[in-house]
Amino acid sequence: MRPVPVPTDFGFWSRGTVVCAKWAPERSPPILAFGTSTGCLTLWSQESAGVQAVPLMAERFQRQVSTAEAVTCLNWSISATQIPLLAVGTNDGYIHLLLIQDAKDPKTIWSVECHPYVRPLQVGFPTVGRDEVLILGRDHGDIVLLGVKGNPLSSSAANAILSLETGDGAELVVQELAGAYRIHHYRHGKLAHIRELVTGQKGFPPANTRQVRSGDGGREVLIASDHGIIYVFDKLSGKIAFKLRLRSSSSSPAITAGTTPQWAFIASSGVYKGKGFINVWRRPRTAVSATDAVCLSVARKSTTEPMPKSGSRAVFFAILIWSAVGLLAFINVMLETFPAIKQWILQARFGAPQTASKARISWAKFMTEL
Repeated sequence: MRPVPVPTDFGFWSRGTVVCAKWAPERSPPILAFGTSTGCLTLWSQESAGVQAVPLMAERFQRQVSTAEAVTCLNWSISATQIPLLAVGTNDGYIHLLLIQDAKDPKTIWSVECHPYVRPLQVGFPTVGRDEVLILGRDHGDIVLLGVKGNPLSSSAANAILSLETGDGAELVVQELAGAYRIHHYRHGKLAHIRELVTGQKGFPPANTRQVRSGDGGREVLIASDHGIIYVFDKLSGKIAFKLRLRSSSSSPAITAGTTPQWAFIASSGVYKGKGFINVWRRPRTAVSATDAVCLSVARKSTTEPMPKSGSRAVFFAILIWSAVGLLAFINVMLETFPAIKQWILQARFGAPQTASKARISWAKFMTEL
């Protein structure tokens, strides 16, 4: 990996810190859009090929989309005419949709204010080629789902939306109750219920969800709870396919998933006794039971002494048991090899009281035999 030369005069004091950034889709030119804490939207693009040995990034556009509030979210899509679209959300409740035919001169399609008091957290394009925008926002501590130009979609989807997958429609994992979720599908302005997911089981309190991800090519739903458990649901049946346990309960676990032609991977992180750890699981993509999930590796990073290794207590007891067995075997071999030792032990433990002279004779015979 080699660093790419970028503009050095960014103007930190006038533009503020970078809050969010996103690259344009693969089918469009390499454009990087990022927003700042002062409401600035900036576009960088790659220079055309020339005599330079490495590509160069140059600033093409910069605009103050909000006068006092930060840019909170960005997302790209491709229009029906194969021109990049950029949706920008700001903390003052506005959503801006821009057509980026030329990085130097973006065209504003529309700029509207969301539902009153809603602050955008995430924006997405449910359908490729259409300029409709799906918005996740926060309203007085509650997370709400909005449609095109800030119009509310459904009150049933206004509890806690934990996932937004865009593409050919958007899939939303909505928390209805503690430990109970519903998968909704949004397309062409309509919200449809697919199925329910339940993490709470008999004898266990319902889990509070910290993160939701999609896994195994979109065939699974991964839910990380504050019990130190990762629930892996099969999206078609809605049943729990895997239940992966971390070393301990983590207040804020983070999960991600990936696939290869042969394996499906799940990585999770958390905190144990003030130290961070990362677990990686792998399994065949055709696995159907939690016993097929294998903890591939554990990587830990600590600022003090290293964490105890996974399974160290079990290893200690195994070594202790085998040491005891080995000691007993050694004693048995010694007794069978030297009969005088066995006779002397039996007389000393179970025999009648002996005089000092007999004891000395027995000890001498024992030492001679030894």
